[in-house]
Amino acid sequence: MLIPLFQYKFNLVEEDKLSGEYKKENVKVPVLSLNNLRDGSFQNSFDRFWQNDHEFRNWFIRLNNQLNYSLFDKANANGTIVCKENVLITEGDIKSFLGYDFAGKSKIDAMLDKAEFISDTLQKKGISFVFMIAPSKASVYKDQIPAKYFSIYKSNMTNYDYFMRGIKKRNLKVFDTKNIILEDKRYFEYPVFPKNGVHWSGNTVAKISDTLVDFLNDELSLEVPSIQLEIGELTIVDYRFTDYDIGEAMNLLWNVSDDILHYPLMSFVNVKEKKPNLLGVGDSFIQSFYGFYPVLDSVFSSN
Repeated sequence: MLIPLFQYKFNLVEEDKLSGEYKKENVKVPVLSLNNLRDGSFQNSFDRFWQNDHEFRNWFIRLNNQLNYSLFDKANANGTIVCKENVLITEGDIKSFLGYDFAGKSKIDAMLDKAEFISDTLQKKGISFVFMIAPSKASVYKDQIPAKYFSIYKSNMTNYDYFMRGIKKRNLKVFDTKNIILEDKRYFEYPVFPKNGVHWSGNTVAKISDTLVDFLNDELSLEVPSIQLEIGELTIVDYRFTDYDIGEAMNLLWNVSDDILHYPLMSFVNVKEKKPNLLGVGDSFIQSFYGFYPVLDSVFSSN
Protein backbone atom coordinates (compact mmCIF):
# COMPACT_ATOMS: atom_id res chain seq x y z
CA MET A 1 0.00 0.00 0.00
CA LEU A 2 2.97 2.30 0.53
CA ILE A 3 4.51 1.65 -2.90
CA PRO A 4 2.39 4.32 -4.70
CA LEU A 5 3.37 6.82 -1.99
CA PHE A 6 7.08 6.14 -2.53
CA GLN A 7 6.55 6.42 -6.31
CA TYR A 8 4.73 9.75 -5.84
CA LYS A 9 7.57 11.11 -3.70
CA PHE A 10 10.62 9.76 -5.52
CA ASN A 11 9.35 8.82 -9.05
CA LEU A 12 11.27 5.54 -9.05
CA VAL A 13 9.63 4.00 -12.15
CA GLU A 14 8.80 5.56 -15.53
CA GLU A 15 5.10 4.91 -16.22
CA ASP A 16 3.65 4.57 -19.73
CA LYS A 17 1.02 7.10 -20.74
CA LEU A 18 -2.52 6.01 -21.56
CA SER A 19 -3.75 5.98 -25.16
CA GLY A 20 -6.81 7.90 -26.31
CA GLU A 21 -8.28 11.01 -24.76
CA TYR A 22 -9.54 11.64 -21.27
CA LYS A 23 -10.01 14.68 -19.08
CA LYS A 24 -8.04 14.73 -15.86
CA GLU A 25 -9.51 16.62 -12.95
CA ASN A 26 -7.44 19.52 -11.64
CA VAL A 27 -7.61 18.69 -7.93
CA LYS A 28 -5.19 20.41 -5.55
CA VAL A 29 -3.83 18.97 -2.33
CA PRO A 30 -6.27 20.12 0.40
CA VAL A 31 -5.01 22.25 3.29
CA LEU A 32 -5.24 20.41 6.60
CA SER A 33 -7.05 22.11 9.48
CA LEU A 34 -8.69 20.92 12.68
CA ASN A 35 -12.16 21.80 11.39
CA ASN A 36 -11.97 20.05 8.03
CA LEU A 37 -10.38 17.02 9.72
CA ARG A 38 -13.26 16.87 12.19
CA ASP A 39 -16.08 17.20 9.66
CA GLY A 40 -14.45 14.76 7.20
CA SER A 41 -14.07 17.25 4.32
CA PHE A 42 -10.26 16.97 4.40
CA GLN A 43 -10.49 13.20 4.02
CA ASN A 44 -12.96 13.50 1.13
CA SER A 45 -10.88 16.16 -0.62
CA PHE A 46 -7.65 14.24 -0.21
CA ASP A 47 -9.33 11.08 -1.47
CA ARG A 48 -10.40 12.93 -4.64
CA PHE A 49 -6.88 14.27 -5.11
CA TRP A 50 -5.23 10.88 -4.56
CA GLN A 51 -7.62 8.99 -6.85
CA ASN A 52 -6.89 11.47 -9.61
CA ASP A 53 -3.16 11.98 -9.11
CA HIS A 54 -1.61 8.99 -7.37
CA GLU A 55 1.29 7.18 -9.00
CA PHE A 56 0.70 3.88 -10.82
CA ARG A 57 -2.79 5.18 -11.64
CA ASN A 58 -2.25 4.36 -15.32
CA TRP A 59 -1.06 0.87 -14.43
CA PHE A 60 -4.11 0.22 -12.27
CA ILE A 61 -6.38 1.42 -15.09
CA ARG A 62 -4.66 -1.01 -17.48
CA LEU A 63 -4.98 -3.81 -14.90
CA ASN A 64 -8.69 -3.08 -14.48
CA ASN A 65 -9.24 -3.01 -18.25
CA GLN A 66 -7.28 -6.25 -18.75
CA LEU A 67 -9.32 -8.07 -16.12
CA ASN A 68 -12.56 -6.83 -17.67
CA TYR A 69 -11.47 -7.99 -21.12
CA SER A 70 -9.85 -11.33 -20.18
CA LEU A 71 -12.38 -12.49 -17.58
CA PHE A 72 -15.66 -10.82 -18.58
CA ASP A 73 -15.37 -10.14 -22.36
CA LYS A 74 -15.83 -6.43 -21.73
CA ALA A 75 -13.94 -3.79 -23.73
CA ASN A 76 -13.29 -0.57 -21.82
CA ALA A 77 -13.21 1.51 -25.01
CA ASN A 78 -15.98 3.91 -25.90
CA GLY A 79 -18.96 2.02 -27.36
CA THR A 80 -16.97 -1.13 -28.24
CA ILE A 81 -18.51 -4.61 -28.12
CA VAL A 82 -16.51 -7.84 -27.82
CA CYS A 83 -18.19 -10.03 -30.45
CA LYS A 84 -17.66 -13.66 -31.44
CA GLU A 85 -14.05 -14.87 -31.83
CA ASN A 86 -12.96 -11.72 -29.90
CA VAL A 87 -13.71 -9.46 -32.88
CA LEU A 88 -14.18 -5.90 -31.59
CA ILE A 89 -16.97 -3.89 -33.26
CA THR A 90 -18.34 -0.53 -32.18
CA GLU A 91 -21.98 -0.48 -31.19
CA GLY A 92 -22.55 2.45 -33.56
CA ASP A 93 -21.43 0.27 -36.49
CA ILE A 94 -23.85 -2.46 -35.42
CA LYS A 95 -26.72 0.02 -35.16
CA SER A 96 -25.99 1.42 -38.63
CA PHE A 97 -25.67 -2.01 -40.22
CA LEU A 98 -29.03 -3.06 -38.78
CA GLY A 99 -30.76 0.23 -39.65
CA TYR A 100 -31.37 1.45 -36.10
CA ASP A 101 -30.02 4.93 -36.95
CA PHE A 102 -31.93 5.31 -40.23
CA ALA A 103 -32.01 9.06 -40.93
CA GLY A 104 -35.35 8.99 -42.74
CA LYS A 105 -36.28 9.07 -46.43
CA SER A 106 -37.01 12.81 -46.60
CA LYS A 107 -33.68 13.77 -45.02
CA ILE A 108 -31.66 11.48 -47.29
CA ASP A 109 -33.62 12.61 -50.37
CA ALA A 110 -32.81 16.23 -49.50
CA MET A 111 -29.09 15.37 -49.21
CA LEU A 112 -29.09 13.53 -52.53
CA ASP A 113 -30.99 16.31 -54.30
CA LYS A 114 -28.25 18.72 -53.22
CA ALA A 115 -25.60 16.22 -54.31
CA GLU A 116 -27.27 15.94 -57.72
CA PHE A 117 -27.24 19.73 -58.12
CA ILE A 118 -23.56 19.90 -57.12
CA SER A 119 -22.68 17.03 -59.46
CA ASP A 120 -24.45 18.64 -62.43
CA THR A 121 -22.83 22.02 -61.72
CA LEU A 122 -19.33 20.55 -61.44
CA GLN A 123 -19.85 18.41 -64.54
CA LYS A 124 -20.35 21.56 -66.61
CA LYS A 125 -16.89 22.65 -65.44
CA GLY A 126 -15.37 19.27 -66.34
CA ILE A 127 -15.06 18.17 -62.71
CA SER A 128 -16.20 14.72 -61.63
CA PHE A 129 -18.22 14.22 -58.45
CA VAL A 130 -18.11 10.72 -56.95
CA PHE A 131 -19.59 9.10 -53.87
CA MET A 132 -17.17 6.63 -52.30
CA ILE A 133 -18.83 4.23 -49.88
CA ALA A 134 -16.59 2.72 -47.18
CA PRO A 135 -17.92 -0.39 -45.40
CA SER A 136 -18.38 -0.57 -41.67
CA LYS A 137 -16.77 -3.44 -39.81
CA ALA A 138 -20.22 -4.73 -38.83
CA SER A 139 -21.27 -5.05 -42.48
CA VAL A 140 -18.22 -7.20 -43.29
CA TYR A 141 -18.25 -9.29 -40.10
CA LYS A 142 -22.01 -9.57 -39.56
CA ASP A 143 -21.64 -13.24 -38.57
CA GLN A 144 -19.59 -12.17 -35.55
CA ILE A 145 -22.32 -9.90 -34.12
CA PRO A 146 -24.05 -11.44 -31.04
CA ALA A 147 -27.61 -12.58 -31.86
CA LYS A 148 -29.25 -10.31 -29.28
CA TYR A 149 -28.38 -7.17 -31.26
CA PHE A 150 -30.42 -8.35 -34.25
CA SER A 151 -33.55 -8.28 -32.11
CA ILE A 152 -32.63 -5.05 -30.30
CA TYR A 153 -31.65 -2.90 -33.31
CA LYS A 154 -33.19 -4.57 -36.38
CA SER A 155 -34.95 -2.15 -38.76
CA ASN A 156 -36.57 -2.45 -42.19
CA MET A 157 -34.32 0.10 -43.90
CA THR A 158 -30.67 1.17 -43.57
CA ASN A 159 -29.01 4.43 -44.57
CA TYR A 160 -26.77 2.49 -46.97
CA ASP A 161 -29.67 0.79 -48.79
CA TYR A 162 -31.65 4.01 -49.21
CA PHE A 163 -28.58 6.04 -50.22
CA MET A 164 -27.64 3.50 -52.88
CA ARG A 165 -31.19 3.44 -54.20
CA GLY A 166 -31.21 7.26 -54.43
CA ILE A 167 -27.74 7.41 -56.01
CA LYS A 168 -28.77 5.04 -58.81
CA LYS A 169 -32.06 6.90 -59.33
CA ARG A 170 -30.18 10.18 -59.86
CA ASN A 171 -27.41 8.57 -61.96
CA LEU A 172 -24.71 9.81 -59.59
CA LYS A 173 -21.27 8.22 -59.84
CA VAL A 174 -20.40 5.89 -56.98
CA PHE A 175 -17.38 3.81 -55.99
CA ASP A 176 -18.95 1.30 -53.61
CA THR A 177 -16.10 -0.42 -51.77
CA LYS A 178 -18.55 -2.27 -49.52
CA ASN A 179 -19.98 -4.12 -52.49
CA ILE A 180 -16.54 -4.60 -54.06
CA ILE A 181 -15.17 -6.24 -50.90
CA LEU A 182 -18.17 -8.45 -50.18
CA GLU A 183 -18.28 -9.70 -53.78
CA ASP A 184 -14.57 -10.56 -54.05
CA LYS A 185 -13.26 -13.49 -51.97
CA ARG A 186 -9.66 -12.36 -52.51
CA TYR A 187 -10.23 -9.60 -49.94
CA PHE A 188 -10.78 -12.29 -47.29
CA GLU A 189 -7.41 -14.05 -47.71
CA TYR A 190 -6.31 -11.86 -44.80
CA PRO A 191 -8.47 -9.89 -42.34
CA VAL A 192 -10.48 -7.17 -44.11
CA PHE A 193 -10.61 -5.44 -40.73
CA PRO A 194 -8.21 -6.45 -37.94
CA LYS A 195 -9.93 -7.94 -34.90
CA ASN A 196 -8.68 -5.03 -32.79
CA GLY A 197 -9.07 -2.27 -35.38
CA VAL A 198 -12.01 -0.09 -36.35
CA HIS A 199 -10.65 0.76 -39.84
CA TRP A 200 -9.91 -1.55 -42.75
CA SER A 201 -6.52 -3.25 -42.73
CA GLY A 202 -3.44 -2.20 -44.67
CA ASN A 203 -3.94 -5.17 -47.02
CA THR A 204 -7.51 -4.04 -47.77
CA VAL A 205 -6.36 -0.47 -48.39
CA ALA A 206 -3.74 -1.70 -50.89
CA LYS A 207 -6.28 -3.75 -52.85
CA ILE A 208 -8.96 -1.04 -52.78
CA SER A 209 -6.39 1.52 -53.98
CA ASP A 210 -5.56 -0.74 -56.93
CA THR A 211 -9.26 -0.97 -57.83
CA LEU A 212 -9.72 2.77 -57.26
CA VAL A 213 -7.08 3.83 -59.79
CA ASP A 214 -8.69 1.50 -62.36
CA PHE A 215 -12.01 3.24 -61.67
CA LEU A 216 -10.42 6.68 -62.06
CA ASN A 217 -8.84 5.66 -65.38
CA ASP A 218 -11.75 3.70 -66.85
CA GLU A 219 -14.81 5.54 -65.50
CA LEU A 220 -13.50 9.11 -65.19
CA SER A 221 -10.74 9.07 -67.86
CA LEU A 222 -8.30 10.81 -65.48
CA GLU A 223 -5.13 9.00 -66.66
CA VAL A 224 -3.69 8.45 -63.19
CA PRO A 225 -0.79 6.05 -62.41
CA SER A 226 -1.54 2.35 -62.15
CA ILE A 227 -0.67 0.34 -59.05
CA GLN A 228 1.31 -2.88 -58.88
CA LEU A 229 1.04 -5.07 -55.78
CA GLU A 230 3.49 -7.79 -54.78
CA ILE A 231 3.82 -10.12 -51.81
CA GLY A 232 5.01 -8.06 -48.87
CA GLU A 233 5.31 -8.54 -45.12
CA LEU A 234 3.33 -10.99 -43.01
CA THR A 235 3.30 -10.11 -39.32
CA ILE A 236 1.55 -10.86 -36.06
CA VAL A 237 3.44 -8.16 -34.14
CA ASP A 238 4.43 -5.14 -36.24
CA TYR A 239 1.02 -3.73 -37.08
CA ARG A 240 0.92 -0.45 -38.99
CA PHE A 241 -1.06 2.76 -38.68
CA THR A 242 -4.67 2.03 -37.53
CA ASP A 243 -4.47 -1.78 -37.47
CA TYR A 244 -4.57 -1.91 -33.66
CA ASP A 245 -6.44 1.29 -32.89
CA ILE A 246 -9.20 -0.19 -30.70
CA GLY A 247 -6.62 -2.33 -28.93
CA GLU A 248 -4.62 0.79 -28.11
CA ALA A 249 -7.73 2.63 -26.96
CA MET A 250 -8.57 -0.19 -24.52
CA ASN A 251 -5.32 0.45 -22.61
CA LEU A 252 -4.56 -3.16 -21.69
CA LEU A 253 -1.48 -4.62 -20.02
CA TRP A 254 -0.43 -6.53 -23.14
CA ASN A 255 -1.22 -6.88 -26.85
CA VAL A 256 -4.18 -9.26 -27.25
CA SER A 257 -4.27 -9.55 -31.04
CA ASP A 258 -3.64 -12.84 -32.83
CA ASP A 259 -4.24 -11.57 -36.39
CA ILE A 260 -1.75 -12.43 -39.11
CA LEU A 261 -1.77 -9.26 -41.20
CA HIS A 262 -0.35 -8.74 -44.67
CA TYR A 263 1.21 -5.53 -45.99
CA PRO A 264 1.78 -5.85 -49.77
CA LEU A 265 4.56 -4.03 -51.55
CA MET A 266 3.02 -1.21 -53.59
CA SER A 267 4.57 0.53 -56.59
CA PHE A 268 3.15 3.14 -58.96
CA VAL A 269 3.49 2.67 -62.73
CA ASN A 270 3.43 5.40 -65.41
CA VAL A 271 3.49 8.28 -62.93
CA LYS A 272 2.32 11.39 -64.74
CA GLU A 273 3.96 14.80 -64.46
CA LYS A 274 0.58 16.48 -64.27
CA LYS A 275 -1.81 14.87 -61.80
CA PRO A 276 -5.49 15.68 -61.23
CA ASN A 277 -6.51 17.77 -58.22
CA LEU A 278 -8.61 16.17 -55.50
CA LEU A 279 -11.03 17.52 -52.95
CA GLY A 280 -11.83 14.72 -50.54
CA VAL A 281 -14.56 15.18 -47.94
CA GLY A 282 -14.89 12.24 -45.60
CA ASP A 283 -14.48 10.61 -42.25
CA SER A 284 -11.41 8.87 -40.82
CA PHE A 285 -11.36 6.23 -43.58
CA ILE A 286 -9.82 8.76 -45.97
CA GLN A 287 -6.67 8.85 -43.84
CA SER A 288 -5.95 5.24 -44.84
CA PHE A 289 -4.91 6.45 -48.31
CA TYR A 290 -1.93 8.30 -46.88
CA GLY A 291 -1.37 6.46 -43.58
CA PHE A 292 -0.59 3.00 -44.98
CA TYR A 293 0.65 3.91 -48.48
CA PRO A 294 1.29 7.25 -50.26
CA VAL A 295 -1.75 6.81 -52.53
CA LEU A 296 -3.01 10.39 -52.44
CA ASP A 297 0.45 11.89 -53.01
CA SER A 298 1.27 9.49 -55.86
CA VAL A 299 -2.06 9.57 -57.70
CA PHE A 300 -3.20 13.18 -57.20
CA SER A 301 -1.67 16.62 -57.29
CA SER A 302 -0.44 18.22 -54.07
CA ASN A 303 -3.00 21.01 -54.68
